[in-house]
Amino acid sequence: MEQSTGNENLESKPSDIDFHDLETLLQQGLGNNELKVIDHQTKYLLPAGENYSSLVVKLDATICRKDDAEKEILHLVAKARIPNDEYLDSWILGFKKEVFAYTELLPIYKDIEVEAGIPENELIDIIPKYTGHRNSFKNNSEIDKDSLILMENMKMKGYYNCDRHTGLDLEHATIAFTSLAKYHALGIAMMQKRPSFAQIAMRISETKFVDQSVVEAYDTVRKAFHKYSSLAVYIDLIEASITYMIDKLFSQEIRPVRLWDAISHGDFWTNNILFHKNDQNRVDDVKFVDWALYFRISVLADLPYFLCTSIQRTVLDDHFDDLLNLYYDTFIRTLERVGCDTTMFTRKSFDAELKKQAINELAMCALAIKFIHYQVEKKDEENRQLHKNVFESENDNYEVSLLRIIEIYQRRKWL
Repeated sequence: MEQSTGNENLESKPSDIDFHDLETLLQQGLGNNELKVIDHQTKYLLPAGENYSSLVVKLDATICRKDDAEKEILHLVAKARIPNDEYLDSWILGFKKEVFAYTELLPIYKDIEVEAGIPENELIDIIPKYTGHRNSFKNNSEIDKDSLILMENMKMKGYYNCDRHTGLDLEHATIAFTSLAKYHALGIAMMQKRPSFAQIAMRISETKFVDQSVVEAYDTVRKAFHKYSSLAVYIDLIEASITYMIDKLFSQEIRPVRLWDAISHGDFWTNNILFHKNDQNRVDDVKFVDWALYFRISVLADLPYFLCTSIQRTVLDDHFDDLLNLYYDTFIRTLERVGCDTTMFTRKSFDAELKKQAINELAMCALAIKFIHYQVEKKDEENRQLHKNVFESENDNYEVSLLRIIEIYQRRKWL
């Protein structure tokens, strides 16, 4: 399987992010006021377009943890906004979610497991190590254009992305599904065991979009279904899905909490999953990144999107049921291990909810295909208009890809 280390043909001196306060950031993030930054080097880790809404920079900081300590190098990743004010409001909302996920949400999930007596080597560990963030250079806590988050650079430990054009083979899909099921189950456990914290998490996750370009994006999906005669029969279905997606992203109405509701990932696809292999060349670990789009919603909403955008066709043809069985069994087992009531989470309920979410998420799956097929070029990095370029793109494979999604839905009897 083709892998990407993210270092191909990139500029070595990013000028878009100001690191003059790096020492303070690391002191606060690592809880060490004696820490000194001796030097730092930066390089783009990904082309600006590869995660579409932010800059991701490799940051190697030479530090001393105290005056008489030896020098060491921290291999970090800095994530900041793209220098385009058009997306600033959306970046700020996503930044709040991402910081909360790293600093509070995932640590709470781990605490729930610790309290249940789960062995340390089995605790949830699906995010890179957080090392700090800043909201602004100003002396207040308001998030602005200078905000950024720092985390461990997992590429330096051998982690990699799979090729988004190829998709995941069975080995990669299996560990991704297993870890996603555990993450979702611990979200349900949070709702049951930490209701006060769950209220806070839900308020954070209810933050809605303000970038109206997404409405234009879904309009391109609508036009495609009208354009291709092979898809005309599904126009009413895609219209309903688009209405649902726009409501999910923009509506300020607070929905009642339902059975399968917890905190989703919201953008769970190949680009946001890092894998690692052991000495025997077997996949042994996975990390999830890009936590800016989660919602308090049915956690099963992540599944159709992942299945339709990120897994090889042969794997879906031969192992679709196996993957769903693996997810459900892992989900239930995780809940049982932390002492949660699983009575209501029957397989019948799971299948019905998955079908419901698949229908809801159809438009998102159709839109995601544009991102998967789009080839990022130098001009996209320079003009920072990648979203617009992607939304307006439509290559020869788009109709075929949309029909492939419909085929998946039909085989699963989701339509």
